[in-house]
Amino acid sequence: MGQIYRGDIVANAYQAGAIGAVLFTDKKDYGGGGDGKGFPHDKWMPPSGVQVGTLYNGCGDPTTTGWPSTGGCERISDDEVDKGGDIPLIPSLPVSAADGEAIIKSIGGEMADNDWQGCKDGPVYNIGPGPGILNLSYTIGSTEWVEENREMLTSRVVAYLNVDVAVSGAGFQAAATPQLDQLLMQATKQVRDPENSSQSIFDSWVGTSDHPKIGRLGGAGSDYAPFLQHVGIPAADMSFGEGSNTSFYELLSAKKNADELTNELIDKNIDVTPLFKSIEDLKIAATKIDNEIKALERSKGWASMWGTKPRQVRELNDRLMMAERAFMDRDGLLGRQWYKHLRVHCDRCIRTRCYGGRVVTDRKDYGGGGDAKGFPGDKWIPPSGVQAGSLYKNLGDPRSNPARLAK
Repeated sequence: MGQIYRGDIVANAYQAGAIGAVLFTDKKDYGGGGDGKGFPHDKWMPPSGVQVGTLYNGCGDPTTTGWPSTGGCERISDDEVDKGGDIPLIPSLPVSAADGEAIIKSIGGEMADNDWQGCKDGPVYNIGPGPGILNLSYTIGSTEWVEENREMLTSRVVAYLNVDVAVSGAGFQAAATPQLDQLLMQATKQVRDPENSSQSIFDSWVGTSDHPKIGRLGGAGSDYAPFLQHVGIPAADMSFGEGSNTSFYELLSAKKNADELTNELIDKNIDVTPLFKSIEDLKIAATKIDNEIKALERSKGWASMWGTKPRQVRELNDRLMMAERAFMDRDGLLGRQWYKHLRVHCDRCIRTRCYGGRVVTDRKDYGGGGDAKGFPGDKWIPPSGVQAGSLYKNLGDPRSNPARLAK
């Protein structure tokens, strides 16, 4: 049960995203510190004992606040009771110390901090297995799945890894949102190249250059589109078969669209000056967090940091994970509200399947049409989105809200 009111324990669990809570009386708190004996041999609660009590934070009948609860009296609705905040909004179950220890023994993952541990002769408390992986397979259902699970995705998902065509030839290729570049490079260094086992996939990928070529994600013809463009999840797309895309899909390569895009953009008197400062701010923010990570790696190493500085590591991970969310506009693009990402979305001027895409938006996406006179969209919305992206250096501050500021 810990050192706080059981109602607050359940309320805190709900605020942290739990769908239920199990409460048990650890011998450290209710068994004489572990050395005492339970009833009937002593005054302490026996291992089979269950603490039963209210979780209610209010006074009296929650449906009759301020007047007596009598038969036939007026009562407020259940919805109004829930909104009052005094009744727990998730189910909870009290169990005995014996049952609680059995549950604790089944939980793996990282060991919890010392102040979370129970009595000295009890099981070690762990905090669970950590991040999980969902394997998803669909042809066209990714959009519906994202829409159905939007709340879970925006609050918990770190990244989406996409494999449309796993193998179409030799040669590894990848495209990603920028915060996953290092992950791709680190992962490919640990896997042998199936075509040449004497070197890693990373070595083959780099070839004779100094750095691997990592593309950027655009278009809406692939399953990463709803994850990235609708809810702002960092994403990566990987395959074997470098240079063979156009043999499978006519418009999978944006090169096919170069002439059409040029004709759409040329001589439109686009003013990108406001972008300069916003991009510089974003660069400074990205450099700052990159330097923080490198400093931590040099001083302690990731393995020990999880044990000694879990909150600091979690904060850095959250800032990286939430960076892509900063480019989201809650209302979406004008006339295409489903697309929320200000930086990457489908090019509507392409009438066939939208595998090509814009990476920098134009005035038409914000209602300016061919004449931007008097229209602030091309001068305000993209810079504000980039500027909001720079806020991920301060995501530890609850006052910052990049999803709102992206407007």
